[in-house]
Amino acid sequence: MVTLANAAPRSVWATTALFALGAAAVVGTRPGGRSAVRALLFPSRASVSAQRAAGPLRASASAQSVAEPTATPAPLPQRWSARAPTDRAVFAIEERGAARGDAGDASEPALLRSFFERLASLERAERAIVRVAHIGDSIVADDKITRRLRQRLQQEFGDAGLGWLYAQRPTRWYHPRGVRYEASGFALTSVVDARSEDARYGAGAAAFDARTSGAIATVTVPSATRASVYALADRAVSVRFDGGPWSALVDGVASAQLTAGAHTINMRAESQGSRLLGLSVESGARGVIVDNLGLVGSSARSLSHQDPAHWEQSLRSLSLDLAVISLGTNDSSHGPIWPAQRPQLEEDHARLYALAKRVAGACLVLLPPDSAEERGGPLGTRVALPVILEAQRRAAERAGCAVWDTWRWMGGRNAIVRWRSLGLADGDYTHLTDAGAARIADAVADALLSARDAFVARAEAAGDGGSNARDR
Repeated sequence: MVTLANAAPRSVWATTALFALGAAAVVGTRPGGRSAVRALLFPSRASVSAQRAAGPLRASASAQSVAEPTATPAPLPQRWSARAPTDRAVFAIEERGAARGDAGDASEPALLRSFFERLASLERAERAIVRVAHIGDSIVADDKITRRLRQRLQQEFGDAGLGWLYAQRPTRWYHPRGVRYEASGFALTSVVDARSEDARYGAGAAAFDARTSGAIATVTVPSATRASVYALADRAVSVRFDGGPWSALVDGVASAQLTAGAHTINMRAESQGSRLLGLSVESGARGVIVDNLGLVGSSARSLSHQDPAHWEQSLRSLSLDLAVISLGTNDSSHGPIWPAQRPQLEEDHARLYALAKRVAGACLVLLPPDSAEERGGPLGTRVALPVILEAQRRAAERAGCAVWDTWRWMGGRNAIVRWRSLGLADGDYTHLTDAGAARIADAVADALLSARDAFVARAEAAGDGGSNARDR
C-alpha cells in the first residue's frame, strides 16, 4: 500500500517533470529559445557560429576570437592601405567574364577600373568630386550601411558632403544623420506607393506632390556650402535658403552657394500638383559623396515602374562615378520563386544593372544579406534567397557589373540567426543593427580600397600613375 507520506514526493516529482516538459516545448517553439537550448547543449557549436558571424568563413576561423558586439559602430580605422601591414582579411570583389589587365590580378576588378581612375584623378586634384550612389531597399534606406561606407570613403579621399536627400521622409525608416524635416500639404508618390500616371519620380524613385498651392516642405541640413533643389520642370516650385528671398526653379533646378554650417531650405509649391523630386547638398571640399537612394519596399521590378528616360536623366544629373546596388530582400519575402518566374527575375535585375552601368560607368552589386523565415519548420534562410543570389549574379555578368557576396561573407545559410544571437541583426531576422551594418560596410569598404590599391600599384609599376583616367 502506498502511504500518503510516500505519495506526496512522487506527485511533486511528476508535477515537476510535466512542468519541465511543457516549458521545454514552449521554449523549443521560439526562435530565441531554440538558439538558447542549442547553445546550452552544444557550446562548442555556438562558439564556432559566433566566429563565423564576425566575417567570412575561412580555414583559420576556429582559431580567431570575436569581440562582443557593441551598440554603436566601432571607431573608424586609420587610413587604409592594403600595402601596409594589416591583419584585415579582405573578402574580394568578384567579376565574371571580365577581361583582366596585363597582370591578370584578380584583386583588381577590371569592371571597376573607371571608378579607380576617377579616384586617382581626384587625388591628383584634377577633379573636385567622385560620386557614388547606393541604390537599394530598406537595408539601404535606414542609412546604416551607407553612412558607414560614406565615412570610410570620405576618410580616405575627403568629405565632399552628404549628397542626395529626399525632399521629405518617404517612410519613417529613412534616417539621414543630422537632417530634420517638416512639411505641410505634400503627399508621397513613388515606384512603391501611390504611383502616378506620368511615373516621373527623380533620382530617388520617390517624390512629393503638393495637395494645394502654397504647400511648404522644409529640410534642415547639418552642414553644406552648396545646395541644389530638384522638381518637375513643368510644375512651378520656388525655393529659399535660410529665410532669404523666394526664387523660382529654372528648368526644374535651383542651386545656391552657402556659407559653411547648418542651413534651412524651404520649398514651396506654386500650384496644386507641383512635384518635389529631392535635393543635393555638398561641402565644397574636394572628396567623395555617397548618395543614399534607398527606398523601403523597392525591388528591381518596382524600380521599373517609372519613366526610364526620366530616371536615367535624373541619375545623370548627379554625375555618378559608381553605382552600388543592394536589392533582393523584398523579393525573398514573398515565398518560393518558381522556375517559370526566374527568367523575369533575372531580366528585371539585368535591365536595372545595365542602366546603372550606363549612367555611372561602373557598378557594384551587393548580393542581399541573409534573412530567415519559418515555413512549417525551424527558423532558417528564406527559401527564395538562393534563387535570387544566382539570378543577380547572372544579371551582373550580363550587364558588366562587379559583385560582392554579402550573403556568403555573413556566413551563408542561417547566418542571420547567428547574427541575431550576437546582437548584429534585428528581431525580424532581416534588418541589421548599427553594429551589424557597420561590419558589412567596413567589409565592403575594405574590398573596394584593397582593389583600388591594387589598381594604383599596377599603375605605378606601369609608370602612368593612373593618368589615363576618363574625367567627365
